[in-house]
Amino acid sequence: MTPITRTAAALTWLLAALAALASAAGLLVESLYAADTLWASAQCRGNDLVTLAVAVPALVVSGLLARRGSTRGRLVWMGMLGYLFYGYAFYLFGMALNVLFFVYVAIFAISAYLLAAALGGTDAAAVAGRFSAKAPVRAVAGYPFFVAAFLGLMWSARVIGFMVTGTVPADIVSSGAKSAVVYAMDLAVLVPALVISAVQLWRRKAWGYVLGTVVLVKCTAYPLALLGMGAFAAQAGVESDYYLMGFWGLFALASVVIMARLLTTIEED
Repeated sequence: MTPITRTAAALTWLLAALAALASAAGLLVESLYAADTLWASAQCRGNDLVTLAVAVPALVVSGLLARRGSTRGRLVWMGMLGYLFYGYAFYLFGMALNVLFFVYVAIFAISAYLLAAALGGTDAAAVAGRFSAKAPVRAVAGYPFFVAAFLGLMWSARVIGFMVTGTVPADIVSSGAKSAVVYAMDLAVLVPALVISAVQLWRRKAWGYVLGTVVLVKCTAYPLALLGMGAFAAQAGVESDYYLMGFWGLFALASVVIMARLLTTIEED
């Protein structure tokens, strides 16, 4: 596998530093989210904890491996870029303006640029050729379908409920946001990505191996952030969808097992 470029590596280290700075500030500077609701600040601090403890180290390690030409490293690296791009959309579009605004802009923009460039520069056929013939492709492909159906139906039901009753969903009210950022990101970006990767993987297309693994990595990291969000919300004593905590835990566990199973079938040089 061709190593990532020096420019991509340098931007990765910059991205990791910015994400570490933003998440550490969110955890340590009490006033950073002062203009936000308790619910929103709890959500961000839960995400900050997982970003600092899991996402930043994973981004650095996978970036180093990708720089050395590792196929596993490249796929995990792209998955972590997807995690940061997705996660920091809420900081930009769902949170009150704070002193780290330009840091959030940089994280969002750099992760988007790197992910687009990485996908464009990936030889999908070469990546697919690294997977063993024994890779449980169709078994793995069913999981993104399930996650897409779960998220798509859950958010769509809340939006349709609003359209019928005129009652704004409780989580949007609690967030203090005027727009449904999470619904929008999931329905416009994540759910289509899950479906496309699942279809491609089920059909054993080259891009299915790439997109399927990248999406699995993102789906492994983000449920951990959701668990962190729930924990901070409970600590703050704010109303939240605590009944979903069990689902996020199951998603995290299932994603870890499935991702590990898929990554172990890759044959490196």
